[in-house]
Order: sequence, then structure tokens, then C-alpha cells
Amino acid sequence: MALREYIASITSHPTVYEFQRWILGGRKLDQNLEPIVQRVCQGSEGGVVVDVGGGTARSRALWPLDWTYFSIDPDDRMATLDEGNFSIERVVGSADHLPFENDFADVVFMKDTSHHLDDATWIASLGEMARILKPNGHFVFLDATFNPSRWFSVGFWKLDNGKWPRTSAVLEADLRDFFTIEEIDRFSLIHNVILVTAKQK
Repeated sequence: MALREYIASITSHPTVYEFQRWILGGRKLDQNLEPIVQRVCQGSEGGVVVDVGGGTARSRALWPLDWTYFSIDPDDRMATLDEGNFSIERVVGSADHLPFENDFADVVFMKDTSHHLDDATWIASLGEMARILKPNGHFVFLDATFNPSRWFSVGFWKLDNGKWPRTSAVLEADLRDFFTIEEIDRFSLIHNVILVTAKQK
């Protein structure tokens, strides 16, 4: 097994994954997401959110309890995790072949996932997320971005399981091909981060 694959097998373990998330500023990410979630859920009694690349489904805590939350992830270890006090529909699957019908979700959510997808899978996943989003629904996207001038960020990218970090400009251009962007927020932790709220074209 190559060194990178060995490291990936360790860092993708749910417990290690959560620790890594804490180091990289996971709480700050949630603080930036909370007002976005409140806005896109405002006025809706119940709804469906699909978290693409949901991992441990820790983001369930951000969404109202009366919403149905689907977490889809290719790692079957995530499907066996204790759901705690939350109702979580865990699905083993891939971002480029979402097992949902057209216009299924009120909100499609992708956080910290795009850098795990090669170019073909990333573009296909955008098409799939647009497909399952209801016409009046929202797409919420958040991920770290690649900035070669931030040497410490580049160092952390070399340790990350995701092999395909993209610049903010590339991510924004790809998103605009499939969605109408409503709002973009950018902030910095160890990595630069982009947070986008969008709707169907």
C-alpha cells in the first residue's frame, strides 16, 4: 500500500476525521453556516435536505429537527455510526449518481467534499445536485480552496485525503454553469474557504 493510501485509510476513520475537522476550524465553519441554514429554512415547516458527502453526518445539528436529513457518502463505515439525538437517513452512494428522483430536495448541501472528487466526478455531481433540487430550493456549498501563495495551507493539502483542491475562481465558475449564485462569502482559517448559496438556473 502506498504511503498516501495508508495515511488516507487512517485519516478517513470517523474518529480521526472529526479530530482533523476540529484542527482545521470546523466550529468556525459551522458558525458561518448557521445563518445561511436559518435563511434557507425560514418559513418552511419541514423539508428535505440532502447532504452530499455527509461523512459522519455531524452537520445534521445545523438543520431543523422537523426536516428530513439524508446523508449520502461512499464510505460504508459512516452508515454504521450512532445517530445520537438526531434522525438521520444514511445512504451509501456517490455524488455523481445520487439515488433520488428529480426535484427531490428543498436544500442540497455539500461541505468539504469537492476536493475529494476528480474533475469528471465533480462536474457530474454538480449536474446531479441540480437535478434533485426543487425549482425553488437552495444549494448550499462550502469547501476549502487552493491558494499556492499560502505555504502552510499547501502543506496541509498534501496531507489531505482529497487529491483535487481547486481555486476559488474555478469553483465559482463551475458552480455558475449549473446554478444561479445568490451569495458568496469568503473567509480564511488554515485554508481559504468559499461559502456559496445558489438556486436552480
